[in-house]
Amino acid sequence: MKPDDLTCGHPAATPRRFRAALAALIAAAGLLAACSAPAPARYYTLLPAPSGAGTAEALASTSGTPGFALQVLPVRVPPASDLPQLLVRSSDGQVVPQENDRWLGPLADEIRSAVVAQLTRELGVPEVSSVAIPPGLPVYRLQIDVTRFGSARGQYALQETNWSLRDLSTPPSAAGAAPQAVLLCRGRQVVPAAGTGTAALVDGHQQALRQLVRQIETTLKQPPAQWRCA
Repeated sequence: MKPDDLTCGHPAATPRRFRAALAALIAAAGLLAACSAPAPARYYTLLPAPSGAGTAEALASTSGTPGFALQVLPVRVPPASDLPQLLVRSSDGQVVPQENDRWLGPLADEIRSAVVAQLTRELGVPEVSSVAIPPGLPVYRLQIDVTRFGSARGQYALQETNWSLRDLSTPPSAAGAAPQAVLLCRGRQVVPAAGTGTAALVDGHQQALRQLVRQIETTLKQPPAQWRCA
């Protein structure tokens, strides 16, 4: 009788069958572990690519003293949108969090950082939380409230905002002083998605923020008495 003809009950057959079964179990366990391992998270930011001087260098980058300083308050976003994951609207109306596609920081901070970076660079003015303000320099306060922040894969990136500017140069209670200039505006930006991937949606939101910043920038280039919603 050849060794390969031995039955399972033969002592010589047991180690060989056992080793084969053990190898199969190890392979199956490895495959199961590989299948159950979570995919790595991908992180996205709304900040524009670095270009030119940053906020802390805004004063030095301008010729002469800037005409005003900017104070950007914390951005307010809807609680339903204030999640680490990107939220994407599906064709059946569901809004689904993308577990592996996340914002680099809290959404409100991402929006504020992007707005500050662009305004200080384009206008050449300091933002008061980052640099010391020269005495006598007017300070304009910007508040942005995001009322809607939506994404539809392969379709659009959308944002709706209420934003306001206030001239802090004149204390409201100053007797005989001119009233503070206050401007209240609403904005809506819809950017078609340039692709079906998450990166295309993020790029769409970056473009939408650039559109909003351009409106605010156009307003801030005028003296407070001439502020108008762009």
